[in-house]
Amino acid sequence: MNKELELSKSEELNKIGLYFVENEKYDEALKYFKLAINEDEKYLDAHYNIALLYLITEEFEKSIQYYDMIIKNYPMEGYAYFQRGNLYYHVDNNLEEAIKMYNKAMFLGEKDINLFYNLGQCFFDMKNYEQSISWIERAIRLNDSRSDLYNKKASSLIELGRFEEALECYDKALMIEFDNEEANHFKAIVLGEIGKEKDAFNLLDNVESIVGRKLLYSYDRALLFEKLGQLENALKELEICEEIEKYNLEVLKKKALIYLALEDTVNALKTYDYILENDINNFEIIFSKANIYMMTKEYKAAYEMFKKIIIHADKEDPYKINSYYYKALALKLDGDSKFLDEYEEASREYSKLLLYYPYDFNLYMLKGNSLRDIDKNKEAEEAYKYAMDLNSDMAELYIMRAKNRIKLGNVKGVKEDIDNAISLQDYFKKLIEEDDDLKLYI
Repeated sequence: MNKELELSKSEELNKIGLYFVENEKYDEALKYFKLAINEDEKYLDAHYNIALLYLITEEFEKSIQYYDMIIKNYPMEGYAYFQRGNLYYHVDNNLEEAIKMYNKAMFLGEKDINLFYNLGQCFFDMKNYEQSISWIERAIRLNDSRSDLYNKKASSLIELGRFEEALECYDKALMIEFDNEEANHFKAIVLGEIGKEKDAFNLLDNVESIVGRKLLYSYDRALLFEKLGQLENALKELEICEEIEKYNLEVLKKKALIYLALEDTVNALKTYDYILENDINNFEIIFSKANIYMMTKEYKAAYEMFKKIIIHADKEDPYKINSYYYKALALKLDGDSKFLDEYEEASREYSKLLLYYPYDFNLYMLKGNSLRDIDKNKEAEEAYKYAMDLNSDMAELYIMRAKNRIKLGNVKGVKEDIDNAISLQDYFKKLIEEDDDLKLYI
């Protein structure tokens, strides 16, 4: 037998370990990988296999330790840096360290397509879309027949507002895989975004004529009809979604919003109640239901909903945080004399939260609202100022402060806030024109 083809003892043990991995007998696999290392401590395949085994069993710290050990003992091992980068990215969500590891891997000669793809992912998550595109293009140069690469490039192009180029990427993805759900879905969305709704409908019809009805594509049609203002047709598509999958949270939430747009609060509430039958502590839905009660002036019912959220939700839950203010507002609108105490409590809660989250503009805004509603307008103005310092691009914040400045008699400030709100979101002009207090200052 050719000695070059003979396996060493460590290779034989490693091979047995891989057999046990394939059969999901991980303890046995680990034993044989360690035996392989005992036979030859420089046998890197076994070290890598142990690190990968710990990934499979989700023992991430142990996997990290093994990769760190390989890097320490074999600093020229580019593959180890690549895998360590993956752990920084996927497990620790530490994008900066992941990028450092990927760069070291490349410096040491690693040119894996997934290395370039992951770099693209990192820069996408960091909102550096141009850099993301450059790495994805390098991956495409290595393999131009992977649809996911074109989809990822298109995602960055969309963020940059380069819709036509994004469509070209989706077309390339669909040439590789005509029934690729991501490409068909986002291509339809982009077509709708640029006013080519007819092309979007045709795209969805064509793909479904081949692959059959898909929930995602019916949902896309619902979004397109909603954009066109054809709300009844949007509801019909959502009903088709429900035929495909009886309980889908996103479909049901959209259905409730369409009912609200049709001013059908009864069916919107029924939809939310159906969700709560399946998920009793869905605080987003309880909050949405409470908002409907506020719209229909059923303030006691709204108060009970907000109170339930405050009692049962975690202290950092955003719906709980918002509920402090709206619970007080519900009592005030209901004419309950206890509303002052509720506002004081809300203000105290926001002050406590700000000790832990001093850079959360939303907390300052809610505190400002709470103080404004009980005529502590100077204190409210200070809270709004802090909120503005942290986020000056939120139109709603200018509206909130404008209402406070009316009470302070700051006419110039009110007009400035209204102008800023409209410049940020043009549709606020209509809302301001319908507001009895604000319309006087346009």
